[in-house]
Amino acid sequence: MRALLLMVTSSFLLVSMPFAAAANECLRIGVIEEGKAPLRVMKVGRRVFDQARLCVEFVLVPVRRAEAMTLAGELDGEMFRSEIWIKRHEDKVVGVPTPIYIDQMVAISLMEKKLGISSFDDLRGKRVVITGGHRWAETRLGALGVSPVKANSVDQFMELLKVGRVEVGLLEESLIGDLGRLEGVVIKPVSPLPYFMVLRRRHADLMAVLDEAILWVRANPAN
Repeated sequence: MRALLLMVTSSFLLVSMPFAAAANECLRIGVIEEGKAPLRVMKVGRRVFDQARLCVEFVLVPVRRAEAMTLAGELDGEMFRSEIWIKRHEDKVVGVPTPIYIDQMVAISLMEKKLGISSFDDLRGKRVVITGGHRWAETRLGALGVSPVKANSVDQFMELLKVGRVEVGLLEESLIGDLGRLEGVVIKPVSPLPYFMVLRRRHADLMAVLDEAILWVRANPAN
């Protein structure tokens, strides 16, 4: 009986210790408020952290506030950040190596303009609108000598395109659904856009277990 009790107790400790360790510090991970994406992001994030057996609290925040909180140490990390953003702040954060999600950046233009855009380089010399706070798009366009117009919302994004103030809109493919009904436009993928989970540097020891969890989640999509 005593041997059985020891076996059961040992088994319980093996299962519960990772959760107990995580319970000492539940990670506060930022999720950017943008369209319908947060619910999808948190669903994926929950699977990753469950697989890694780590405690997590998701915090919904606007993009600029999320950045400020992460860099100030008020958040332990964020779910989605681009490689450009990570390199810019590598003194404070680390990126988990495997992308948690790979989006596509698409160029949206009016069909009547017949711009024939098929690659990112085709945006050179064009008047381009992006959603405010999109550092990846701003940096990549800057390398082409393009200073984009920044829209405060997807409604303004489409309005600027329709009235002709800009020629092209640049947006993640995953956000197209937030634009509503689209007529008379051409949508062309122009670049993959991988997103990575980021952690404050003091949590760098968790990168390996989270990387394994992300690989597992990507190999086992939810039904």
